[in-house]
Amino acid sequence: MRQLKRTVKIGNITIGGTNPIAVQTMLNVPVKDIAGNVEQAKRVAKAGCQIVRVTVPTPADAAVVSAIKEAVDIPVVADIHFDYRAALAAIDAGADKIRINPGNIGDDDRVKAVADACNAKNIPIRIGVNGGSLEKHILARYGAPVPEAMVESAMYHVRLLEKHDFNNIVISIKSSNVPRMMAAYRLLASQTDYPLHVGVTEAGGNRMGLIKSGMGIGGLLLEGIGDTLRVSLTGDPEDEVYAGYDILRAFRRGFPHGGRLVAAEDFFYWVFAWIFVFLMFRDRNYGQIRGYVLAALILGMLLYILLLSRRILLVFSTFFGFLSRMIAGLFRLILMPAGKSVKKLRKMVRKALKKKIKQVRMVIVKK
Repeated sequence: MRQLKRTVKIGNITIGGTNPIAVQTMLNVPVKDIAGNVEQAKRVAKAGCQIVRVTVPTPADAAVVSAIKEAVDIPVVADIHFDYRAALAAIDAGADKIRINPGNIGDDDRVKAVADACNAKNIPIRIGVNGGSLEKHILARYGAPVPEAMVESAMYHVRLLEKHDFNNIVISIKSSNVPRMMAAYRLLASQTDYPLHVGVTEAGGNRMGLIKSGMGIGGLLLEGIGDTLRVSLTGDPEDEVYAGYDILRAFRRGFPHGGRLVAAEDFFYWVFAWIFVFLMFRDRNYGQIRGYVLAALILGMLLYILLLSRRILLVFSTFFGFLSRMIAGLFRLILMPAGKSVKKLRKMVRKALKKKIKQVRMVIVKK
């Protein structure tokens, strides 16, 4: 059962509540290369990214935000580290969300300036706690970046914003240690109703990064924790968006189902594949197994994965998503009259029971 948090609007995307979990990524082109950032933003948007983040270290760098906003129609998040003036400049440039830790930007007046600017334009702030860079006073108390320390850090930043009547907040609490990250999110989810951005920081390359993120993010989502996510990889941001999907995974995403059916799909897929290969050898090579044919099969598989799988995934994801919505709508249309009848019957039964209980109480009082 998903843990429902308060809703937060980021540009044209709403997270939290019962809204779908949004997928996001971060651009990795040098911020001074505005044209390169714009092109990369276009690519990740085409790949299906729903929220894109870009670093804005100085006020002058906020120009990249407005350039990306003109090029794509997905929300743009400005990543701020220490300069509150960069946050104010990014807000003026049209940023849809600010990623900043208010405890890192100086005195209370600076925090108030950022909070007031965001409040004025209804721009949310994501507090991003990282287990590798906790506040010194919190780290000294716990001795290590344990889950309790990470949660205390997050709530410390939350209180700094709430002090200025700002509660349009999203929280992330990441660590490269998967069990620690999961424990921290569980603890945080029990203490706040702000929506949570989940992810494993410094997850690594495609192989290890996908494994760690699959374990951490997937485990939390199964527990109902998480409203938006990012798979952090060291390579191309597009790979973060695709995250290893293929046609079969697209089908499973369109029609969620359990492990037994998934195992059955895998079994029949491999049976079909081996039958196809056997028939090909029988009909084309007179039953003889040729090494170059096997090599060609492997090469074809690799070329498909590298060149075609992403495009086919996008097509099938759209198709299966549309098909699942159509089927769900059809079922609702068919079952709606029955649902109304059940509600009416339930209301009649409840009314009759209340009447009977009242009669019994009156008899007891008379006695």
